[in-house]
Amino acid sequence: MGPLSSSTSSSSDDTVVELSTPRNQKIILVGTGHMSRKSQEEVQAVIQQVQPNMVLVELDASRLPRIGIDGIQGIQVDLVVTAAEDILATSDEEDPGFNLVARWQKTFLDGFSKIARTWLTSMYDGMRDRQKLVQSKLDANEVIPGGEMLVAIRAAEQCPACDTVVLGDRSSVKTIQRAAQLAWDSGDALGVLRRLQSENQAAVKELRARVCVDLGLDDSNGISKEDEALLEMEVMEALRNDSQVRDRLFQRLEERVPEFTQAFLKERDLIMGESIRRELEREGVERVVAVVGLAHVPGIRNILESSFASLPTTKSQ
Repeated sequence: MGPLSSSTSSSSDDTVVELSTPRNQKIILVGTGHMSRKSQEEVQAVIQQVQPNMVLVELDASRLPRIGIDGIQGIQVDLVVTAAEDILATSDEEDPGFNLVARWQKTFLDGFSKIARTWLTSMYDGMRDRQKLVQSKLDANEVIPGGEMLVAIRAAEQCPACDTVVLGDRSSVKTIQRAAQLAWDSGDALGVLRRLQSENQAAVKELRARVCVDLGLDDSNGISKEDEALLEMEVMEALRNDSQVRDRLFQRLEERVPEFTQAFLKERDLIMGESIRRELEREGVERVVAVVGLAHVPGIRNILESSFASLPTTKSQ
């Protein structure tokens, strides 16, 4: 397979990474924005050009209904594989019994997880509703949160070379529970939440101000729902296209909220990287496309390159 054409990856320096194993297998990491029409187009183009044997998406089975797929049975390929979650060591949950501290911890973790799931669901639904509004005004096809994952799955179904889709991510419930545990272990659980909110707001504010100038919008006195939805889409595109902004955001999160980056980035990078590595051991897998959020590309790349160092140059017979 030759290098990706410029028409396939106009921003490939930032969003598409091509790796090779010592066995000359090809892995293409496509970093996406989860509300980006350009990401959807790029995913479609890369899969059509690469003709992979396997496509990995940043999803678990529980999230399929959010993008309009009714469970694993709704993916029309020969094989659907789930994530390599066993790569992370886990410990059995202890019965809190009459230990008041343990009981309080369990109550906190359960409450934290429930609130986080409710908030994420509300945010997802709100983004989807706002996009429906603006796209109806523009007479455009709907862009749903995570729509690039749907595009990847449907493109895999239409790819003659592809027989496998890997749902390579950890369950969102487990990720939230893990973040809650790390926040508790830090001794400053509420502080973790405040710092995360502060860093997120700072990044969005920076991008929002720049995009408002580009669009000629003045949001100082409020803007219409249609303009708000358009602004939201353009902020996502700006984050997708500006690697310097992304790098600053991830660096700030790592420094200020390491609990977040551990649960939501590093551990999931490891799971998705291991899911790819295991599929590369399967007979006949020569080309892989992995569709993941932009934040995961550097970590997955490092994990894969480290694993390649121990591989022989030819496949064992």
